Amino acid sequence: MLIFVSGGVRSGKSTFAEELAMKSDADHLICLATSRAADSEMAERIARHKQERAKAEREWRTIEKETAIGSLAGSFTKQDAVLLDCLTVLASNELFAGKGPKREKEAVFSDMIQDLSSLSRACHTFIIVSNEVFEEPPVYNGSSVRQYLSLLGSLHQKIVKMADAAYLVENGMPLIKKAPRASNDEHRS
Repeated sequence: MLIFVSGGVRSGKSTFAEELAMKSDADHLICLATSRAADSEMAERIARHKQERAKAEREWRTIEKETAIGSLAGSFTKQDAVLLDCLTVLASNELFAGKGPKREKEAVFSDMIQDLSSLSRACHTFIIVSNEVFEEPPVYNGSSVRQYLSLLGSLHQKIVKMADAAYLVENGMPLIKKAPRASNDEHRS
C-alpha cells in the first residue's frame, strides 16, 4: 500500500504518518530519514523525531539516506512498513548541489519516481511525507526556487495518482484527500 501524507510546517503530518505505520499489520517499522542536520534547528527536529519513535508502542529502525533511496529497495520486504520523511527534503537533496541546480528537473523527477515506485513495490506499506509549500508566499523569485517548486508539484501530483490513499494534515487533523483503497499495482508504475 502506498500512502501520501502532506501538510504545512509543524502541522502534525509526521506524527500522523507514524501512527498510520504503527497501525499497519507490517511486522517491521522503518523510518527512511532524508534530512541532514545542517543547523541547530534541524538537529533538534531530527532528535525530537527520534525520541518520539523511541517512545512508541512498536519498535522503529531508522535508516538515514539523503539521495538515491531506490538503492534500498532490496533491503525491504513485504513485512516492512517504510515511512519516508520527507519528500520535500529528498527533492532538494536530489536537485541541488552547492548554490544552484545540480541536475535538470525532468531527470530528477524521473529518477525519483522510479526510486519511489521501487520502494513501494518492495515493502508492505510505504508512507511518503511531504510539506505543502504552495500556499506560502514565495520568499525567493530565483529560477532555482521555481525549478524546485515545479519539481515538488509534479512529484506530489504523480505520487497522489499512484497512491492508494492521500491525506492533508492541518493543525494535527488529517483530512482525507484520496480515500484508502485496496492495493492496485497498475497505479505503481
